[in-house]
Amino acid sequence: MSNIHSPTTNDVTTFPLASTIDTCSIWFMLASHTLTRAAKAKNLNFIVSGFVRYESLESYHPAPGTPQHRMQDIFRSLLEKGDQFSQHELNVNDLREVARLNGIKHLGKGELTSIVLAMKMRLGFMTDDKGGKKLARSLSHQIEVRTTPLLLGWLVYTGAMGDSEASNAIKEHDAVHGSNGLKSYLQNCYDSGMHYRLIQPVNA
Repeated sequence: MSNIHSPTTNDVTTFPLASTIDTCSIWFMLASHTLTRAAKAKNLNFIVSGFVRYESLESYHPAPGTPQHRMQDIFRSLLEKGDQFSQHELNVNDLREVARLNGIKHLGKGELTSIVLAMKMRLGFMTDDKGGKKLARSLSHQIEVRTTPLLLGWLVYTGAMGDSEASNAIKEHDAVHGSNGLKSYLQNCYDSGMHYRLIQPVNA
C-alpha cells in the first residue's frame, strides 16, 4: 500500500481518548487482539461515520474463514454493541463540508467524513493514510492526528503494554497484513514509547 503513512514524528506521549477513525486504521488495529484489548483497557473510543461503516461492512466482502472476515465480524459485533466503536451520522452541512474538502484533495469518503466529524466534534482523527493525515493537519491544528503505530507507542509509554505484549501485537499485525502492513513503523513507535517511558515517566 503506497499510501500508508510513516509517522513524521514519534509523538507517543499523548493520544486522544476519543477519535474518529477511518477504514484502514480499523483493520490495522483489529489485526491485533492484544492491541485492541490494551486500547479498550485505556477507555479509548472510536467514532465511525456512516461511510466508514459502509466501506467496512457493506461493500467489503472478504472470503469466509480469512483473517479479514474474522476482523469484519469482530468490528460488526463491537459496533452493534457500542463497545469501543460507535457510529455518528452526518447532517446536510457536514456533507457540504465533505464536498468542499473533496475539491481540495481527492480522498475516499471514509477519510473525508472522518475528518469532518473530527473537526465538528473536536475529536482526534486516527488514520494510516498519508493523504488523510496531510489534509487533516492542513485544515486545523486542533485535530490531534494519530496512527496505529502511534497508538501502540502511547500504550507502551503509559505502561498499558509491556515488552511481551507489544512484541505480540506487532507479530499479530504482521501475520495478518504482512508486507502491506506497518511492522517497521510499529517497531519504531514501540522504541519511542520505551524511550519516553524511561526519560519522561507518566502516571498511567
